[in-house]
Amino acid sequence: MLDVGSDGGGFAPPPIRVACRHFAAFSETTLASAPKSPPDVPTISEAGLKGYEMSFWFAAYVPANTPPAVVAKLHDVLLEATKGSAMQHYYTSTGTDPFTTTPAELAKFQAAESAKWGRIIKAANIEPE
Repeated sequence: MLDVGSDGGGFAPPPIRVACRHFAAFSETTLASAPKSPPDVPTISEAGLKGYEMSFWFAAYVPANTPPAVVAKLHDVLLEATKGSAMQHYYTSTGTDPFTTTPAELAKFQAAESAKWGRIIKAANIEPE
């Protein structure tokens, strides 16, 4: 049995739900397309930790000197891949709702995430180990 777990992409699949003793709370986000908490699991705010927000995201990066045409092509290829049937199956089976951005939007989003988590790390006096 699992005492604690964290699922980075949507709801935990059924085998994980069976192995867990109790789902205490579900992470939440203000993203408009974010998946909703399963009906039998409160959000973390509902469980008592007000103001908590976290979402799972990932991005593709290239070296800083990559030609803009290559960046644009890679963006287009990856954007198209998110629309493919294999990815649609993954999104459906994991409760994941993708959100895509332009490279400029990603830079803005990442800067905001870095600032947010930087404040949290500093407030919690977290140091590298």
